Amino acid sequence: MKYIVPFLIAGFLATCCVGKLVNEDVTIEGELKGPVLRLKCMVKIRNDGRGNFKSFQFAVPPSFEQTDIRVVEQEAPLVSLLVEENSEESNYTEFKIKLNNSIQSSKTKEFIIYLDILNAVTPIRDEVRHMEEPFYLMRALWSFFSPYETDMLKVIYPLNSDQINIQEGDPEFAKVDKRFIFLGPYYKIAPYSEKLFTARFREKGPLLKMSLFEKKISISHWGAATVVEEVTIRNVGAKVTEFSRVEHFTAEQTGGMVNTAKSLPVYLPKDAYNVYYEDLIGNITSSRLREPTARGRYFEPIFRFPLLGGWKNYYWFGYTMPLSGAVKSHNGVYVVKVSAQPTVSDPLQVDKAFFRVMLPEGAYDVKLVETEPSVKALKVETFYPTLSYLGKKQFSVERSDFVADPASPATVYIFYRFSSIHLLFPIAVLALILFGILVLVLVVRHSDLKIDRNSDKEDGELALYKEIQKLLEVEKSLGKLGDTFNDNVISFGKKDETVKFKQDQNRVIGSMKELLKDLEYVYSEIVKLDTGEKRNAESVSSLHKAIIDRYAKLGNVAAQLVEGKLTQREAETDARKINDEIDICSERILVAQSSLTSHL
Repeated sequence: MKYIVPFLIAGFLATCCVGKLVNEDVTIEGELKGPVLRLKCMVKIRNDGRGNFKSFQFAVPPSFEQTDIRVVEQEAPLVSLLVEENSEESNYTEFKIKLNNSIQSSKTKEFIIYLDILNAVTPIRDEVRHMEEPFYLMRALWSFFSPYETDMLKVIYPLNSDQINIQEGDPEFAKVDKRFIFLGPYYKIAPYSEKLFTARFREKGPLLKMSLFEKKISISHWGAATVVEEVTIRNVGAKVTEFSRVEHFTAEQTGGMVNTAKSLPVYLPKDAYNVYYEDLIGNITSSRLREPTARGRYFEPIFRFPLLGGWKNYYWFGYTMPLSGAVKSHNGVYVVKVSAQPTVSDPLQVDKAFFRVMLPEGAYDVKLVETEPSVKALKVETFYPTLSYLGKKQFSVERSDFVADPASPATVYIFYRFSSIHLLFPIAVLALILFGILVLVLVVRHSDLKIDRNSDKEDGELALYKEIQKLLEVEKSLGKLGDTFNDNVISFGKKDETVKFKQDQNRVIGSMKELLKDLEYVYSEIVKLDTGEKRNAESVSSLHKAIIDRYAKLGNVAAQLVEGKLTQREAETDARKINDEIDICSERILVAQSSLTSHL
């Protein structure tokens, strides 16, 4: 009691000396956007006291779930007034609106109060059949919940339905005309008057709600900023139990879609490019992207299957922006302006949203500023991507239970400083890593890392094996050339083909000499590996030279036979003698080479 009496005395003195405010004229216009009831309250406030008022109060009934409130003066509709939520404990939410110019005694001022009531529309039945037009219930006021007395009140609720019935509340002076509900006028309404009613109506459109949204912005001072927006959209209308593709496509062709959403169009920034979309189940297979307009760049991901009542869809889309469009700078301070709401083309209720901004590595003196009370800053996170040396800081904010509106001023500002020298650090780190790898390769290449002595022997035998393999390949090639030479001697025995025979003879002998050089190289490598085989290698080499000489002599015998210098019998005798020498040399080569091939 000792606290109540002073409070009553102070209130009486304030009323007598300062005066009181009265709602002279109030007009409320409602609009349905999915499950949200958007109220536009046009209030004319009169000061009946002697003093001036620099603020006034506004309250929201306890039976409504409200979101952010915005108040403007009728004379300056583009300038929002400062709204503070009172900390007094009560069963309703009360706001204090501070004025730029006070309300003088016996004067009036007109204000517009914008207020969104969440979940004001609900389906009557939880489940409906496909293509059945469901009925919905709208809960609304037919009074003005204000701390001040209201002289006159009028209420208008437009509904997109031709079947409207008032279910509960039985408001006085209620009139349903076509697609509108007209309530009032009502006079002399007491302060904090809460009178509710419920309207039943049929709705063809869907009740869309964004249950979760996340926007990620990554700033790079190399010249661009990347944006990714993740969307979980849900149709909270009556759940469709039986889906018929035939009925659906028939209604799609005739324009009779009911309780269905086929897309969620958005307006991206005008300078957005590299636009893409993705989802997990492949329900988005096409989209529309148009050239920039005054509102932005229109982008519409189209759902492959419609979003019926009770269904949801999860997808994400991204795009790139020039750094000049995402970040502004002034006197060395960079500013990132982030709209604290999803990118939507029409107002949409959102349950929870996260907005994250990852600043470039090396940013310092960072400051985050929120312009709305519902925006709450979260803990700063640090990420270390590839080639990171300091880590990139990510600043996040959270916002719950609000209406995403393209006209909403809800914004988050991030101020920071940045030095361009940090752009060179990742390049320097990469260069150091590559240089270190190069040094390591050179050290390993020129170091003897062998531990076991037997490994030297095994490596030597492996090298000898490879060289002997080369020797056998050259030997095969030399044998083929020898066969070719004998064929030439037999084929070109006619006198008129002597010239061609001579050319082929010189070509084959030249090729055999080239192969002999390869043989000598292989033998020299074998000698380096195993000095005990030097004599055998030299013998094989000299015997091959002898074979080539014998082939040359055999060619001369054939030429003399063609030219008539030798008779047939003399030529056969000389050729037989030379072939015998070739056979002897070949046998000696096999004997001398047997030890060279013993490792095989």
